[in-house]
Amino acid sequence: MTRDIAIIGYLSVPLMLGALILFSRFWPNMWASPTDVLSLIWQNRAARMTLLIFVWWFGWHFLLDG
Repeated sequence: MTRDIAIIGYLSVPLMLGALILFSRFWPNMWASPTDVLSLIWQNRAARMTLLIFVWWFGWHFLLDG
């Protein structure tokens, strides 16, 4: 059960990124591009650390369960 949730979580990230890319191409005034989003995240050290810790924690639990 937990492994399934982790797999769904990992698969949802590329799907959301693909949706963001498509939406930002079709409606550039309403949606930020992935480049804009990443540049905003990388400007803040707390956001970088939060993202790093989340990816590490999520991946660690995903790999240990498998």
